[in-house]
Amino acid sequence: MFTKYVLPILTVPFLIASCAVTTPESSEADADWQLQVILDNVSTWEVSEDHPFGETSEADAVGWGFAFAVTDLDNDGYLELLKQANYRSSVILWVYEVTLDGELTLCDSTLDTDDCKSMDYPYINDSLQMYQNENGESMYFCCHTEADLQYRHEQYGWLTLRGRELSFEILFEDTMTVEDYTFYDSEGDEISEEEYNQLLEECESLATGEVNIGWFYEPTMENLISSFESYE
Repeated sequence: MFTKYVLPILTVPFLIASCAVTTPESSEADADWQLQVILDNVSTWEVSEDHPFGETSEADAVGWGFAFAVTDLDNDGYLELLKQANYRSSVILWVYEVTLDGELTLCDSTLDTDDCKSMDYPYINDSLQMYQNENGESMYFCCHTEADLQYRHEQYGWLTLRGRELSFEILFEDTMTVEDYTFYDSEGDEISEEEYNQLLEECESLATGEVNIGWFYEPTMENLISSFESYE
């Protein structure tokens, strides 16, 4: 049975650097100030020889598909820095958020250093369909895919950042092999292709807008600004 899950916040093996900028007087942090906070805390999110995969060099890590983006997924006025990586057949996602006191803290992480292969968050593309639920929360329609030469498994659902925790609510999924194509609902029960397509259409009809995700690879202020402007 496939159900909704929320991964806990994990302890990171490094100290968050102090921010060198001054906290603004207003409760709504200025965007330029927040981008500077993100850059000043670059040591917490850039790819280095100390990244969580162990002894792998920075060049190898970049080759695995590390990318970064500036967002405000929960629409609380404080920017997030997304760090996404492909690891074998899985996606690993870190989310850091700027705080009012000028720090960049880890909101949630799908990283499990004891078993990286078990991670199964959706891959975030260059754009995401979104809608707001009855509680005013922004939800983003995503697809997580695991595949090899003879097998593909796709899970579709809503990605949400709430209370500093990232959740992925699976709505329906499909499995394709060289011999068969099977569809499932959110409970893991098999459904017809017609029912599957109807669920897909229903989700797409809920979307009230689309956000652009400006992925970048080098930690520079120019790239941070460009990513932020893409998201706006």
